[in-house]
Amino acid sequence: MAAIMDPQTAGFDRTQLIAKIEDGLPTLTPLGVAAFAPFMAKRLRNPTLVWTNQRWFMKRGVDIASPVASAEIEAWLLSSFAFAIPLARDPEEAFADEWRTFRADRYGGGNGHVRHGGSGRVGTLGAFQVKGIGATPLVGDIDNWSYSHGCLWLEEAIREAICGEIAD
Repeated sequence: MAAIMDPQTAGFDRTQLIAKIEDGLPTLTPLGVAAFAPFMAKRLRNPTLVWTNQRWFMKRGVDIASPVASAEIEAWLLSSFAFAIPLARDPEEAFADEWRTFRADRYGGGNGHVRHGGSGRVGTLGAFQVKGIGATPLVGDIDNWSYSHGCLWLEEAIREAICGEIAD
């Protein structure tokens, strides 16, 4: 097991912390437009982090039980991934004035069996995904609102986190 990084030590660098987290993780975005459809999402003005998987970060060599590490990870997660595709009805003040390119993965589409071109609510950035980012360009022509809105309800996120932990 790799040494646990302690951000409270002298010479701490957030760049090193993030590099340690991302080290060895697959980054699929270089596959380009054949595998991903790029789209723009806007920074959320007041995002909140509900849960952090402490065990996953420990496996990556980062102890987020440390208040300093926890604050650094939260700041990194929110600054990197707290983005959404604005809807016409969204209040303008919900967003900051910053856009970022994410990519929707093209799974399942094009074979005649699926009415969409891939992830309709997931944005990939590097080795990570934002689920519930909004209706991506790959949401397709599905009439059923529950499959085309692009959102992720909190109870869905909790259920998926639990299932992910069980699968791990």
